[in-house]
Amino acid sequence: MKHFFCLSLFTALLTTVNVTAQDIQKQRNEAVVEDKKNLKQNENWIYDDFETAHQQAARSKKPLMVVFR
Repeated sequence: MKHFFCLSLFTALLTTVNVTAQDIQKQRNEAVVEDKKNLKQNENWIYDDFETAHQQAARSKKPLMVVFR
């Protein structure tokens, strides 16, 4: 009986952790999509075009900030 209780508790904890991890991943994906939408509309940012960003940074003699997600 004690083993059954421990196994049940362990299963419940694993299920909770899995659901929480999926929730966090979903929230992160939604945040990335929202960021991408906002940055595409902003002409001060170059999103997902490294060559253009590199050329513009060289022309303006400014550093290039790259974020990998």
